[in-house]
Amino acid sequence: FLISRLLKSQKFIEATETDFESFVKTIIHIESKTKDVFHGLCTLEFEEICESLIDLLDSPPESNCLSTEMSIIGLRLLRKIIELENDDFKTPAADWETQDYSKFERRIIFRQNQLCELKIVEMICNIISQYEDRNLKDEAILVGIALLLGGNSTVQKSFFEILSADTKNQFFIEIFAMVSSDFTVVKKSMDYINKKFLNKILQEKGMNEEKTAFEGGSEVSKGWDDVEEADLTEADTIIKCKRIFRFLQLLCEGHYNDMQNYLRTQTYGSALNGRSINFIKFAALRFGQIIKFVNCHCISLASGILDFLIEATQGPC
Repeated sequence: FLISRLLKSQKFIEATETDFESFVKTIIHIESKTKDVFHGLCTLEFEEICESLIDLLDSPPESNCLSTEMSIIGLRLLRKIIELENDDFKTPAADWETQDYSKFERRIIFRQNQLCELKIVEMICNIISQYEDRNLKDEAILVGIALLLGGNSTVQKSFFEILSADTKNQFFIEIFAMVSSDFTVVKKSMDYINKKFLNKILQEKGMNEEKTAFEGGSEVSKGWDDVEEADLTEADTIIKCKRIFRFLQLLCEGHYNDMQNYLRTQTYGSALNGRSINFIKFAALRFGQIIKFVNCHCISLASGILDFLIEATQGPC
């Protein structure tokens, strides 16, 4: 019981995060540190360590020697290499606004390009396409957002080259499955919350129409009960769903026309991929749905979907 409370305490979480960041900084400066310690006889290079970690994480599921937990930590380490260039914020890059990182943009771009050269984009695509664990996929999305932050054109082109060679379109099929599942959970939970809130308002106004107020309520509750206990809570689901739309937005940010078109229609060569998914149409339909049940809990998701639609459809300024 005490250990459980300790692990959940904010001070413990902050101390753990500080130690992890110190470890990442050590890796970033590993060349100078090993050079000093071994007097130049056994110098390790940052790029070599990152490349080895990326190769290890990029192993097929059936031959990966890392546990899921260790793979998530490895992805988090790679993400932190970029995020630590922002001296003002320690939150994930997915939560940053432009003004939060603008003065560190050059440093961030340097790290993004450095990791991109080490084939980290291919690793992200393979993890999302091949692995089943949702937490692992979510961490890969966070790494992708950190890499694409600001609309890095080098990273965007790398994603486009790899995804356009995906004949089975497995990456986008997995992304579509993740965001569709999340949105279904959000809709069920928000419908339930809205019904409950409406009933509370009616009761406070002294309206003695309980039967009318609860009409359909049992159906909504049943729909929510159908969601397995192992599924994410609505708050986590909203955040993760929003991050997927943020990732899709960054893929084409800066009017990257090739990816704008590809998000609408996936092709292989000049032929239409038989498993193509129109993410523009999908997002437009989801936005049409969310405005019917939007509330203070999910307004950020509605805004994220709209941001994606704007970025995916607008031309050069």
